This record gives sequence, C-alpha cells and structure tokens, in this order.
Amino acid sequence: MHIGAAAVGLSALLAASASAFTLVKLAGAAYLVYIGISLLRSPIAPEAMSKNLAPMSPGTVFVQGFFTNVLNPKVALFFIAFLPQFVEPDAPGKAAALLFLGAVFNLNGTLWNLFVGGLLSSSA
Repeated sequence: MHIGAAAVGLSALLAASASAFTLVKLAGAAYLVYIGISLLRSPIAPEAMSKNLAPMSPGTVFVQGFFTNVLNPKVALFFIAFLPQFVEPDAPGKAAALLFLGAVFNLNGTLWNLFVGGLLSSSA
C-alpha cells in the first residue's frame, strides 16, 4: 500500500507542500497519542497476562498484520521519504521505478524475516 502511494505521487505532493507534510506529521502524532491513551486507559488484569492465547488461523494473523502495517504512519512516512530519493526527478517511468524499488525492498525484507523465523523455529 505504501509503495503504491509513493509511486502515484504522494511523495511529490508532500515534497511540494510544506502544509501537506505538516498535516501528515500531525495526523501521525495524533494517531500515536490515541494509541498511548488507549493503552493507559485499558485495564490489565494480572490473570489475563498469564493465560495462554488461543491459536489464530494464518489468515487472521495475516489480516491483523496487514492492517497494523497499513495504519502505521511511520511506515508510510518511511516509504514516502525513502524511495523517491533514488529516482531522478526528470526520469521517465518514475512510478515504475518506485514500484520496482519497493518490490526489491519487500523481497529483501521477506527473505530476512524467513531466515530469522527459520532460525528461531529450529532452536525452539
């Protein structure tokens, strides 16, 4: 999602408009404050911390991870600020170049996470 947003020009909009970038930063900060206040207000029962959680299906885990990533403003700001610096401003096919760089980033991240997961699962 974030790579696509950078590819369609959201990064160019934020680079051109200081007020748009400030708005994104404030929205991200408000989101983090909301999460912090929600955590502080939620009661934590000691018995709830010691209970084993019921296993979830891989689909449920994927959907939760997907929304956690999509709604994380830090990830969005990373891709909006990181990828465009590797594409020349006057290059043809900027969107395709950004999508390619994003795919390379995702491939590297996936390979690394598979390695770490395999390493940790074999030691358990």
